[in-house]
Order: sequence, then C-alpha cells, then structure tokens
Amino acid sequence: MSRFHDAVFAALRAPEADPPLPSSIPQDFASRFRVYRNTVYDGLVRALCDNHPTVMGVVGEDWMRACARIYAAEVWPDQPSLMAYGRTFPDWLRTFEPAKDLPYLADLARLDRLWLDSFFAPDEPILGSEAFAGLTPEAMATTGVQFSRSVQIATFETAVVSLWLALRDPDGVTEDLELGAHPETILILRDPGGDVLTRCLKPGQALFLSALSQGDTLLSSADRAVACDENYQITEHFSELIRLGAFSAFFYPSQKD
Repeated sequence: MSRFHDAVFAALRAPEADPPLPSSIPQDFASRFRVYRNTVYDGLVRALCDNHPTVMGVVGEDWMRACARIYAAEVWPDQPSLMAYGRTFPDWLRTFEPAKDLPYLADLARLDRLWLDSFFAPDEPILGSEAFAGLTPEAMATTGVQFSRSVQIATFETAVVSLWLALRDPDGVTEDLELGAHPETILILRDPGGDVLTRCLKPGQALFLSALSQGDTLLSSADRAVACDENYQITEHFSELIRLGAFSAFFYPSQKD
C-alpha cells in the first residue's frame, strides 16, 4: 500500500498534463485525477494567500497567486493543517527572483506568520497580577518568567514593523509610506480576551523582553533595560505585560542546572 501511496503522491506533484498514475488505476481516470490535482494545488495557493494577507496587499492577488503556485510546486505541506502551510515561505521569498525588487517582502511574510502563530497558539494558564503581588525585590533577583505560548518577539534590521503595522491598518496606508533604516522590534501576543495585539517596542521595552527570553531574572532584565533607555517606564510596561497575559510561569535561573 505504501508503494501505491507514494505513486499517487508523485502523480500529484507531477507537472505533466497526463500524470504518471499507478498501474492499478485505470488510465481513463487521468482526466479526473488532473481535476483533483488542480483542486489540491488551488487549496495550497489559497492557504498561502490567506496566511500572508499583508504580502498579498502589497503585490496584488494575481502576483501572489502566481508566486504561491510556484511555491506549492516546490514545497509540499508537512502537516495536516493548512494553517501551518508556508512556514518556510519568508525564507523562500528571499531567493525568489521576481521579488528581488521588494527586499522587505520576506520580512512582511515573516510578520504575517508570527501573527498567525500567535493567533493559533494553544490556550494555557497565565500569571495574573496576584501572582506578582508578593514578589519582593530579593525574590525578583532570583526569579525569571516563562512567556505565554502566544508571545512572539522579533527584531528586524529595518523599520519594517512600522511598515507592516501601517499596511495592516486600512486607514494607515498612504502614498508616501517609506521603509525606515533603523531597527525595530515587535511584540505580538493574544490577550486573555482572545484578541491578537501588536506592539512596536521602544528600546528599553525590547531589551527587557529580550533579557527575559534569554533567561535573565526580572530584576536583572529591568536593570539592563533602564540602563539602556533612561526614558523606559518599567512599572508601566511590566503592568501592561501582566494585564495582557504575557507570562505563563515562574522559573528560577539559579536552579536551571
């Protein structure tokens, strides 16, 4: 049976007008199989377009569908859910010749994927304000936090985060949109109400979250962020993160080993 499945799979991916069907399938079935194969590819193309709406908004539906068809011919799904399809699409776009004139396109695709990953992240218990209420400064010096699974943090070499946020906002797109040259960091997470929220982080905010993600304690992360950005409002930022459900558990770095 595995040989049969392998042969059908090969026929699905074959570009020929008459697919090389297994010998056990009547050859007069070829025309119906071509319809099935086209339906499979159309599903992959629609999934890739749906998973990357910002990219499609920039290049247009026709360009995106043509690009998605080429990608689908090269990259087959490795999971049953089409939500996961296109995980390699951002890196693939960097090598796609017709996209060479749009070097930021791959980063827009990555941001679309991060949003999708946050939206579909599994539900889990979160640490509320009461969990932090009893932490003394001494305790904060030995306590780290684990991010909720919906939290996505990414830094880009250009201001593509601001561009992506503007493109996602129907009222934010203007004719004079430009890609800034300064680096930006984004936070994407799903709040307790189920809404996916996005934040373009200031330097202190970005460093605080980066330090926490690397396993630093709460106190050490806060000290590093304040030292980097004298305007950083640690209390305000930390309170917002707790309110949005950014943390799922405590851990103790000194006890990791």
